[in-house]
Amino acid sequence: MEEVVGKIWDKWLTRQVSTDFPDSQIKLETIQSQLQIFYRSLGGDKTKTFEALCCIFSSPGGFQHTWRDLIFGVPDSDRA
Repeated sequence: MEEVVGKIWDKWLTRQVSTDFPDSQIKLETIQSQLQIFYRSLGGDKTKTFEALCCIFSSPGGFQHTWRDLIFGVPDSDRA
């Protein structure tokens, strides 16, 4: 029961929160070297690099799904 309520809560909450703050965006290129140093200082593999990943996924129906949609319950039939 707790998991069901948690999933409903997560879906409701993610619909209520705006994630579009263009003035607060940070480009990976501006902090990439600092992230690599931090990652390696925590014991990360020195051969790995940080690369940008597009977080918008298109479905066959033309809808746009973010990574949050994929995590919080977009049906498999709607996924690209």
